[in-house]
Amino acid sequence: MRSSTLKGLMVHTAKEAGEIGPELKFGYGLVDVENASKLIINDGLTSSIEENILNNGSSYTVQVTAGTTQPIVATLSWLDPIGSSMQCINDLDLRISSTSGTEFPWVLDNSKPLAPAIKADNTKDVLEKILIPNPVPGQTYDVTVTHKGILQGGAQNYSLIISGYANCASNSPSSVLITSDILSSTISLSMLIYLSKHKIQFNQMLLHAM
Repeated sequence: MRSSTLKGLMVHTAKEAGEIGPELKFGYGLVDVENASKLIINDGLTSSIEENILNNGSSYTVQVTAGTTQPIVATLSWLDPIGSSMQCINDLDLRISSTSGTEFPWVLDNSKPLAPAIKADNTKDVLEKILIPNPVPGQTYDVTVTHKGILQGGAQNYSLIISGYANCASNSPSSVLITSDILSSTISLSMLIYLSKHKIQFNQMLLHAM
């Protein structure tokens, strides 16, 4: 499991601690290990965890058929090349489209700390999350990953987590394994459990540091 996958998993399954969506006070909420564990167990059934590579000029789309009771949630996470700008070096984009239109990820305005997050194009964060709280049961939604400009190095590794399937097309768990790569991550599974037990909030500063 890549460190970007672990980060995405924490955000994807977090318990809301304030307003819906991210905020400067509470970030994405509280780490929820139980919810994260359920998502991993259901990988290939009602959720999917993918670790992919996006090449220059390419895109990736996966279709999700909505279930009857759960929201559709998609989280995109990656480790950006080191740079001095506040903007992403390799700026990936997450969108969910259907016959009802296109959904954008949440974005915060740091100059307006009390303002709620809005849904728009995100050029600053290396994690994007989209929530469709009330999808139409049986309707197909296209979850797409693209990029802006030219990718440094010609490609970018990324992690994509989706939940809310009526049933995954593969109907079998993907091969996301916990390997030595996780040892280089800023945060480990043991720390994840510690954070959950002590109900510690994590915010954007933590997410950007990982």
